[in-house]
This record gives sequence, structure tokens and C-alpha cells, in this order.
Amino acid sequence: MRSGIFYFLIILLLFEVVRYRMKIAQPLISNDIISKHDEMQQWVDSCRLAIKRSFKTWTYNPNYLSESAAYRLGLTAAEFQRLTAFKNNGGVIYDFKTLQRLMGRSDSTSLPLQDKFRFPPKKGPKLLQKKQYTKHQVGLNQATANQLQGIRGIGPVLSARIVKFRDALGGFQNGNQLLDVYGLDPVIARRVSSVFPILNAPEVNVVNLNTASAAELSNLVYFSEKEVEIILAYRFSNGGIRSLKALGEVLGWNLDKIDRIAVYLAL
Repeated sequence: MRSGIFYFLIILLLFEVVRYRMKIAQPLISNDIISKHDEMQQWVDSCRLAIKRSFKTWTYNPNYLSESAAYRLGLTAAEFQRLTAFKNNGGVIYDFKTLQRLMGRSDSTSLPLQDKFRFPPKKGPKLLQKKQYTKHQVGLNQATANQLQGIRGIGPVLSARIVKFRDALGGFQNGNQLLDVYGLDPVIARRVSSVFPILNAPEVNVVNLNTASAAELSNLVYFSEKEVEIILAYRFSNGGIRSLKALGEVLGWNLDKIDRIAVYLAL
């Protein structure tokens, strides 16, 4: 028993001697190496901070929402289609309440999305300015495609679209209707209106929203075939359309577009 304890103490002593010699044998770390280590650590810390900042919460403008972004946000295909239709018809989403209404979601189901969107500042409609013209001035309803191409920003394609839209309308009632020409930038539309005024607006055949047939509604260039179906279905289900504002809500149009089409409609 005593010999076992003795041998154990000898082994323990040898272990301590070996550990001490190994500690002495280790090369000392120079100040230069320590300095380089500190510099490396600072670089690593700065990289971590940059990565952390890059992962900030991203928000989306619903007026430019792509299909892939809508999918990531959890929007359904039907919700995305409604937003797209609203945007294609000239609508602009300025607040979350409008977005929620277009999606058709309740407060509880839309609440998780509230911090995912950012909205543009709301601005009043920028109407085309009226101007004094000479008696020799060419009117917008008389201008040819070649004359329209004299405006900076108007080429053969846009001039043809303006003429085609004008013919479908039966003539422009006001310069703001240029905003409804497909692909025509509002800035260029104002430029066209400043050069070619409305000298003689044509007579308007007013369409009664609550009594017009599908064919009569389709004759109005502003209504697509799908929108005519929506109007007829809403009229049947609700006993008629009581206001132009209600029409805008049904079709997803903004108030500016409703104002431009109001001259053609009656209730």
C-alpha cells in the first residue's frame, strides 16, 4: 500500500516536471504578432458590423411590387392580381388602408404586413395648365400624327397611339385625357397639351351606368371587356351603382381617372 502511494507521487512529480519544461520551451509571442492579431480582430469586428447593417428590415413600395416580392410577403395570386389591375388603371397606393382594401384582408390578417411596406407622399393631381393660344393654333383634336411628332418625346408609336385613342373617344374633351394614352409619360402629356389645346371639344354621348347594355358600355374606350362584366355583376347584385366613387372602388380606379371619365357617364 505504501509502495503504491510512493510510486503515484513519483509519477505525479514527473508529470509536473515535464509540464514545466514544455511551458518553458514554448516560444514567446512578440509584440508585433500581438499587434497584428489586434488589427485582424478589428477587421473581423468591422465586417460583422457591416453584415449586421446589411440585414436591416426591407420594405416594399406596393406600387412597384413584383410577383416574386409578393410571393415572399405571403400575398395570394388573387391579391397580387388586384394590386396589378389597380396599378395598370392608373391607381396609386398612398397608405396601408388602401392596400388593405385592395387585398381584401381583415385587420387581423393584414396587421403582420403593416411594417413591410412604404408609401409615397400623397400629392394633389397635377392638372395640365391652360394657356392662351393664337387663332392659327392647331387643336389637339385636329393635330396629325406628324404634327404630334414635333413634340420632344413623341415618336411614331406614341403619336399613333394618341390619334387612335382620340378616334376611339370621338375627340378629346380636355388635355388631361392624354394621361390615359398607354405609355405616354405625364410630363410629355403636359408638353403635348401645352402645344395643342382643346379648341373645339366634341359633343358627348352620355352612358347611363345603371341602364346601359353591355354593348353600350363596351363602346366607351375606358371600359375593358372584363370591367364591363364587373359593372354588370355589381349592378345586378346591388340594385345599381349609386355614385361614381363606388364605380371607382369596384374597378380599382383612382379619383383622378374617375374625374376624367365622369363627363361620359350618368347615374
